[in-house]
Amino acid sequence: MNIWLLVLLLFAHVWAFAQRPTNSQLVINPSFYNPAYTAYHQRSELLLGYQQQWLGINEAPSLASFQYDATFTRHIGLGVQATRQMVGPIQNHRANLLFAYKVPLSKESHLAFGLSGGISQLSLNSRATYNPLDPAVVQLNNTSFSPQFAFGSSLQISHFNVGIALPELLPTTTGLASDITNSKPYDQLVVNVDYRFTFPAGNIALRPFLLYHRHQSVSTVTEGGSLIYFQDIVFAGGGYRLDYGPTALAGLLLNDFRFSYRYEHPTAIVNQIGQGGHEIQLSYRFVKLTSKKKPKEKKPDSTFTPTQPKADTLATEAPPVEEEVLEEQPQESNHAVFYRGDHPEELGVGFYVIVGSFQNTDFARQQARKISQQGTFTGLGYNSDRAYYYLFIYRSDDLEKTRTARNKYRQEALFQDAWLLEIKDRE
Repeated sequence: MNIWLLVLLLFAHVWAFAQRPTNSQLVINPSFYNPAYTAYHQRSELLLGYQQQWLGINEAPSLASFQYDATFTRHIGLGVQATRQMVGPIQNHRANLLFAYKVPLSKESHLAFGLSGGISQLSLNSRATYNPLDPAVVQLNNTSFSPQFAFGSSLQISHFNVGIALPELLPTTTGLASDITNSKPYDQLVVNVDYRFTFPAGNIALRPFLLYHRHQSVSTVTEGGSLIYFQDIVFAGGGYRLDYGPTALAGLLLNDFRFSYRYEHPTAIVNQIGQGGHEIQLSYRFVKLTSKKKPKEKKPDSTFTPTQPKADTLATEAPPVEEEVLEEQPQESNHAVFYRGDHPEELGVGFYVIVGSFQNTDFARQQARKISQQGTFTGLGYNSDRAYYYLFIYRSDDLEKTRTARNKYRQEALFQDAWLLEIKDRE
C-alpha cells in the first residue's frame, strides 16, 4: 500500500468519526457547531467555506461547506447547512436544518437555544486512489446513511458571549463495518467564549476568544487567541492550540460582504511531508427586513432642553431599522453635555463632533463603516447617561477647536446637521 494512503486511512478513521474538524473559523461562524447561533446577526446571511489540510499531499482532508440562515421573527432564526468532507477514499455528505429561538433578557443581552437535524451519507470516493483489496477499504460500507441531531445554547451579555453545544446527540458510525460506536450525547462537547472590547477612540476593538472541543475518541482540542478590528473593516489575529501549534486568522469586511482566511501551522509530523492547513470563508449579509407597520407619529417633546440631541441626517436618510430610536439635536447656540459612565465602550471625557446617535449597535457600526470608506475618520462610543451609541468625526479637549471643526464639517452636505457634544465626569 502507498505510504501516503496508509497515513490518510489512519487519519480518516478519526476524521470520519469526528465528522467535523475543529477550527478557528468558529469565531467567525459559531453556528458551524452550535445551532443556537443561527441568524444571530438578525439578518439573512449566506456563507461559503472551504478548508484544505496538508497542502502538498494528494487527497489530503478537505471540507466544503454551505449555509444560509435568516431571521423570521425577532425571536426565531431558521437555516440550512450542507457540507462535503473528503479524507482519502472516504467522502461524507451532510445536510441539516437549523432552528434557533432567542429569549431577550435586557436591551443588550439575550439567551438562545438551537436545534439542528438532518442526515449524513458516508461512502467511498470512486475518483480517489486506493487499493480496493486493502482490508481497511474492504471494511468500508459502500454507502451508509445515518440521522444526526445537535443541540446548542448561547448567552450574550453586552459584548460577552459564551456558547455550549452537543454536536452529536445520536450514536455515530465511522463507516467501518466492524466499528459502530455507542456514544452518548455528552461524549462530544464544544464550548466557545469571546469578549469584544472597544477602545475609547471607537475605531479599534479587541476580541479575545477561547475554543474547547472534547470528543471521546480524539484528543481534546483547546485553543485560545485574539482578534483585533480596525474600524470594523479589517481584522487580524491568531491563536495557539495546545499540543498542536499556532494558527493565524485575518479578514476584510466591506459593507455586507465578508472574507476571512485562516492558516494552521502543521504539526512536526505533518510538516515533514506537507504544508499547513488553509481555510477560506466568504459571507454576505442581506438587507435587514423591517416591519411594514406604519410608524406612529412622534409627539412633540414638551420637556425639550438644550442638552437633548436631535435626529441627525445620517440616521434619517439611512434605511429604517425597527428598533432604532433617534434623539433630538441641541439648539444652535448650545452644545449637549452628558456624563461619563462605566460601559465597556464608554466615550471618554472631551468634546466631540457628532453625526449620528443610535440604539442599535449593528446599525451604528454599519454607518461608521460607510463614512470611513468615503475617507472620513469615524469613531463610535457609548454614553450610559443617555443609553445611546454616538458616531463622531472629530474629538479634542478644547471646546473652541471642536466648535471650529463642527462648523467646517457642516459645509459638507453629508454632515450639515453635525452637532457638538461634551462628555464630563460626575463630580
